[in-house]
Amino acid sequence: MQNKDKDIDNDDFDLHEGENIEPAKGKVGGHVEMEGIVLEATRGTIRIQLESGQIVLAYLSGKMRQNKIQILPEDKVKVKLSPYDLTRGIVIRRIK
Repeated sequence: MQNKDKDIDNDDFDLHEGENIEPAKGKVGGHVEMEGIVLEATRGTIRIQLESGQIVLAYLSGKMRQNKIQILPEDKVKVKLSPYDLTRGIVIRRIK
């Protein structure tokens, strides 16, 4: 009885020399990461104007809540946008 995992050869994969296999920058797991400036920060939601001029509604990520990082108007932040609704997102980092 042979182990099927050991039968896989590297010849089965068609990777050509110089081929880029890394994901595109700014895109992580189907989400799009962008930077923007906070316009309004209420208790649960944050209104952010992205570099492109689009205004999105976002909330703080879990790690930012755990570490009690506060977001104030005119702060620069990094937002992870939903691939399904580009007007909603999660604030993942506050940029100084």
